[in-house]
Amino acid sequence: MLRAARGVNGHTRGHGLSALRWLPNQDRFLRDPHKRKLIRQGNQWGGKTTAVIQEVHWRCTGTHLHFPTRPPPIKVWFVCYSWNQSLEIQEKVWNLVDRSELDPRTRFDPKNGFKGAHKMVLYKNGSQILFKTGKQGSQKDAAALASGSVDLVVIDEPVSERVYNELVKRLSKTGGTMLLSLTPINGPTDYLKALCDRGVIHDHHARCTPSELVPVGARFPLRDESGTPMDADWIAERIAETSESEVDVVIHGGWETREALRQISAFDRRFVVKGTHRATLRQGWGGVGDCGVMLVTDHGELAHHAVWLVIAYQALPLHVKGAPVLTRVVGEYSNPPGADEHDDVDAVTEVLKRMGLRLEAIAVGVGDHNTSGRSKGATSLNEVYTAAFARKMGLPPESPSFDIVKATKGAKSIDYGVRVLNNGLRRSRISVSEHCPGLIEAAERWQGGNDRYKHWIDAWRYGQTYLEDLAWSGLLLHAA
Repeated sequence: MLRAARGVNGHTRGHGLSALRWLPNQDRFLRDPHKRKLIRQGNQWGGKTTAVIQEVHWRCTGTHLHFPTRPPPIKVWFVCYSWNQSLEIQEKVWNLVDRSELDPRTRFDPKNGFKGAHKMVLYKNGSQILFKTGKQGSQKDAAALASGSVDLVVIDEPVSERVYNELVKRLSKTGGTMLLSLTPINGPTDYLKALCDRGVIHDHHARCTPSELVPVGARFPLRDESGTPMDADWIAERIAETSESEVDVVIHGGWETREALRQISAFDRRFVVKGTHRATLRQGWGGVGDCGVMLVTDHGELAHHAVWLVIAYQALPLHVKGAPVLTRVVGEYSNPPGADEHDDVDAVTEVLKRMGLRLEAIAVGVGDHNTSGRSKGATSLNEVYTAAFARKMGLPPESPSFDIVKATKGAKSIDYGVRVLNNGLRRSRISVSEHCPGLIEAAERWQGGNDRYKHWIDAWRYGQTYLEDLAWSGLLLHAA
């Protein structure tokens, strides 16, 4: 959005609001006279808070452009989630309002916000804006909001239902108004969605589209602070930089629904393949041969939390660096209560046997890092299982036919793995056997939590990212 003009002595006229051109959703919000209204959009593109500050200033000065409001002076509470957020909002208020309307005692410090014990903006006509915090579930903050009457409440970003209800009470005697601005993330919003669905709150929602970035009466979109037009290409770049599971909420301001939270969003039953897959395992995709088989595992602490997947893979065209990798999860196993590494190895061997495979067909294994409680001494679980598979094959533990290597982990590795899986599914390069009901359920249900579904997804992404990395390096392994 356009910047406000700077004052030379900290108390000159702010020209921010008068210089702004309103976007369509801001304009719709400002024209709505309803006593409970929400402006809901994605982050950092539509000026949600700016529109709210404009309405607050109009109401404080009795100069609303579109409809009559309560004559000033009025008392306003501006409620933010945290004090750090409040300081950002206070600076926006200072930069945007017409300072010639403010009482000379209203002073602002960029580090500490508005001066005075009550952090108050005082207008010459007696209107007041006080800044409050309403942390989600904080009893202290809810108690601090549990007395007094005000004419206008502003809620910037989600607060708990308890805090919301306290704020509604503050408006009961005055018949006052509530303005809300938010992106529905990092806070409780189910109760707000229900109120919007019932019409209690008027919901002004806009998705991030090119038309929503062209100011009312203008022909061209806004430009960001670097001077780049905020057009379709600009939107596409923002989407590409955002975790796929969060695009609908973070970019478009959508409500956090179960579908929006489903992490493997590209998966559906089209990718579930019937049959035994023996032909694919023998001949590869299209009968061209050279199909490899790998094991991947996520070591869990509890029963049914240790997951093993058998993945068939092939790079097409063959032996070309960076060639797309085709994969199919053809078998799965999760541990029963009390199972140790020998039980797990026996069970995985049976899974392979049902597909006509022996352990000798495995080219490589990939496993989670050490897991406290199941590692034996200083030996990693990957080493324990590598030795156990070697013994099952009649080989010395120190000379296995394949190793279980460490999966790639670290900052953003989960987001990266989820993206790799979704991209592979969209390009029809990934499929799952109908004989893998555990993985299928996890793909359909996992919403990003640390639950039983996560172990299946972790194992899947370990294998897929490992193969993708090998393909790009030209080192993709195949069966011995």
